[in-house]
Amino acid sequence: MTKQILCELTLIWKKLGKPYNHQDDQLFHEFCENHLWFDWIDEMNDEWDDSMGEPTHFIVVRDPIDRFTSMFGYVCGLYKNCGQGTDSIHVTAQLVYEMLMYEREPIGLNDLNQFKHHFEPHTWYCDIGLNRDLYEVVYYSPNRLLNMAQMQKIFDQAGIPIEYSKRALERLLNGETNPNRNHTQYEIWRKEILGNPHTLAYILASYESDYRSFSFEKPNIHEEWIEFVENLEI
Repeated sequence: MTKQILCELTLIWKKLGKPYNHQDDQLFHEFCENHLWFDWIDEMNDEWDDSMGEPTHFIVVRDPIDRFTSMFGYVCGLYKNCGQGTDSIHVTAQLVYEMLMYEREPIGLNDLNQFKHHFEPHTWYCDIGLNRDLYEVVYYSPNRLLNMAQMQKIFDQAGIPIEYSKRALERLLNGETNPNRNHTQYEIWRKEILGNPHTLAYILASYESDYRSFSFEKPNIHEEWIEFVENLEI
């Protein structure tokens, strides 16, 4: 969704309008990529440089367990790119941990880069792990108006003209990151994670840096699970 918003901001600046349907995300991605919108960012920054001042760095983050269920549904379910035996969220949690901790590539992956990109902690992106204080943080919420307000604050801070930012952020209200998302299934996966000490431990260990850097609240751990969870190497 962040890529879509930034792409749309660039398209608005280029005055290309909206020759696509907000609900047709595939067409939207193709439109952005075909116009090489990344190449326009420097040009846009040069035009706005005097008013924008220093660049504003930001990251959109999400509760690690919620994010994991979303990635499992997207990468493993939709794209079938989690390797052998990964129709189970419990197996996937262990494979992700072993990849992050020991650089073990799951057997049978179709695209390692896609797998790593989606499952790596937020703090592994760019220089966030080393320079967390340089980044403004948007905490993803199922409440789109809350997401919109957080993004608007950052765009205002960056000096982006309000007529551009407001129009670009309409995508948060009208767009859809995954129109086929089965919310009931995601709740089932979340309960499965919270109900299994090994799966929960693997996820807590895999995303320990995210919990620490972004102050996410960890779930309550059953007393009899504490020793296993705390002993898992991170």
